[in-house]
Amino acid sequence: MTEPVAPKPEGSTLVEPTQPEQKTTPPPQPVGKWSALAIVALIIGIVGILTMLVPFVGLALGIAAVILAIVARKKSPEQKKWLPGLITGSIATVMGLGVLVLLGLGLLLSGIGTAVNGEQGKEYQAQVQTITNAKKDFTKGEVAEFGPYDVTVVSSEPYYQPTAEEQAIIDEKYEDIRRDTSSGKPVSDWYGYGISDENAQYASVVLNVRYNEERAAQYDTLSPALKGWSEEFSGVTLEDMRSLRDVPDELDSYRVPEEAKTAEGVTVPLLFRIDKTTASPVLTYEMVVFTKTSSIVGTEGMPSKEFIYSIQL
Repeated sequence: MTEPVAPKPEGSTLVEPTQPEQKTTPPPQPVGKWSALAIVALIIGIVGILTMLVPFVGLALGIAAVILAIVARKKSPEQKKWLPGLITGSIATVMGLGVLVLLGLGLLLSGIGTAVNGEQGKEYQAQVQTITNAKKDFTKGEVAEFGPYDVTVVSSEPYYQPTAEEQAIIDEKYEDIRRDTSSGKPVSDWYGYGISDENAQYASVVLNVRYNEERAAQYDTLSPALKGWSEEFSGVTLEDMRSLRDVPDELDSYRVPEEAKTAEGVTVPLLFRIDKTTASPVLTYEMVVFTKTSSIVGTEGMPSKEFIYSIQL
């Protein structure tokens, strides 16, 4: 039998006891764990940066890295592991776009240059071919055409004894070139001092140089890099040796002395130190001409062709 429950007295405020509330805590989330998408995004972004100079490759990898990083963010928004992939991917994308823009501009300018050159380019090539076919080897009695200059040998003495004044000039020149260490090759070798005194001889060559303005206009059109018409006449050599005597430093392709433009021309005395076993020395002059040109960049970076002119003494 159950015991009878006592009735509650009227006006009573007794409260039935309640069970204590139990709090539930979510399971701990892993901290610092990289998702596979975030890792892949980072790797692709780095590769995209390394290949950004390759057209389309760096750009495509950069876009892929950005997309994967965004997906990784949506899956784990509380984590920041997707951020490196997003940054590297964005860099690769921007740089890849920049490369494509520069490439497009280059192709555009190239196309414009080709269109603008047209007949001018054909004329240029025809002039290059004319110079290519021109005579390069001359004898002592001929008027040699060295680039824009008409060169005549006034006299040549292969076994020449320098005067006391010339010997002083030679000695001073030797001291200057002996101290010059700007090149890997000993500068003295360029002037014949690599030849022993027993096997060396001096050779005197006197030239008459006249500037041919009509032919020079053609060479100016071809933008030649004329060498040697400078302080030491280094472009004109005898058996590959430079002259020990200086010439007027204005006698170059850019500053032609007025007397060289006259019918008489200008006299240029040269003095060389060569091997005494040389029977018939050859005077040479080197010139370089650009074989192509562009109305956009001119001759910058264009291919060139070397021409060697010679006079048999």
